[in-house]
Amino acid sequence: MSDPEQSSTSNTRRVWRKNMVGSSSNASEDKKAKFQHPKCKCGTYAVMQQSGTAKNPDRIFLGCSYYGMEQRHCNFFVWLDELIAKHFEYEDDNDVQ
Repeated sequence: MSDPEQSSTSNTRRVWRKNMVGSSSNASEDKKAKFQHPKCKCGTYAVMQQSGTAKNPDRIFLGCSYYGMEQRHCNFFVWLDELIAKHFEYEDDNDVQ
């Protein structure tokens, strides 16, 4: 049997890839493809990175593109899976008629 958590992660990745590519076959998918790449508080696009902690191994997050560089940076941070879930939750709320 498959691991439900692994299956959920795979589904999230599949949906993310599909929406980022923008391919769709119906109006509902077209609307969801409008996901915006977030910008950090510095005004630059947040960069995708992979967590290396024991608590969140290999978990993907978005953070300030200046983090780890000599110049100042903001503390922008968001887990990718939570950002996607929040986006689709918002879309589903707007679909209610």
